Amino acid sequence: MTVSPVVHVINRASRDDRRRRFLGWNRAHPVRWCFDVAAEPEDLGDADLPVGCEPRVAATALSHRRQWQACVDEAAPRLVFEDDSCLRHGAAAVLAAAGKALEHADLIFFGCNADAEVMIEMPDRLLAHVTFGGGPRGQPGYFDHYAQNATAMPMPPLYRAHLCWGLLAYAISPQGAAKLLSACFPLRPVSVELFRDRRRVEGVAVDMAVNAAMQRGEISALLCFPPVVQGPNGDSDLDERKV
Repeated sequence: MTVSPVVHVINRASRDDRRRRFLGWNRAHPVRWCFDVAAEPEDLGDADLPVGCEPRVAATALSHRRQWQACVDEAAPRLVFEDDSCLRHGAAAVLAAAGKALEHADLIFFGCNADAEVMIEMPDRLLAHVTFGGGPRGQPGYFDHYAQNATAMPMPPLYRAHLCWGLLAYAISPQGAAKLLSACFPLRPVSVELFRDRRRVEGVAVDMAVNAAMQRGEISALLCFPPVVQGPNGDSDLDERKV
């Protein structure tokens, strides 16, 4: 008997609208969706809010830290989605295979911010700067089609990731979660290499901390490309203007 993968979805208690939208997109997948209440700014302790870090950004970091700690405590791989994630039609099998793939990595990205560049390592150690998005993503009905009617495609390959923005949807191993807890917290300013531009950016955010840990060699991450999870990117729950 095939066991449906369990995915933990981070969702703010005040955003039932996002929960309903998520289920509208993803309800038909053979997946067990487990909604976990996101951290709020009022949940932050003194050590959770570094100087210069916006409270909602720190709260997002705390939400992911809770997921990583639960992964360590349960000693089992964990699938984590944010509540603006849309899983591609037929891609539940990719989630189900994540446990096996995590034998070779700490973290697997199923998707990422579509408005930012990623860098992946292909066979023979060839490096590629990749962007995606644009096109019809902003058109009405795009995500409904993506989740429910997209044409079949073979299992996408996994590439070693050196740069990947956002924590939209991922799988993590207990060992990887322990590494990220150590590498990313307490949250603090970090520097991340933008390889194609040959410059570095600095900031305080959980995805920046993950990228910095990847680039320091403290964790190994794989990226599913083409991605099997997308999100609108235009309605971040971190921006007061978009809620």
